[in-house]
Amino acid sequence: MRFAALHGVRPMTELFPLDRQTYASLYVVYMITGRPAEANQTLEAMAAASPSRRTYLFAAHTVEAVNDLRTAEQWKRRAQSLH
Repeated sequence: MRFAALHGVRPMTELFPLDRQTYASLYVVYMITGRPAEANQTLEAMAAASPSRRTYLFAAHTVEAVNDLRTAEQWKRRAQSLH
């Protein structure tokens, strides 16, 4: 039952691939359940679905919410590289 939330959120990323909040929610669920690799893959999928500065900054904000400042900086650099 611990991963029940994943069954509802993951299909939402398929139905709404441009909805960044859905990816962010899935990222947080993966992080709090100890699955950082899947969490990072989720943000990479978000970036692939909508490769834009705005998406990369959203990813940075999302990882900052779980206090991963190093990864947030990486996302910010990716956003800056799009200029």
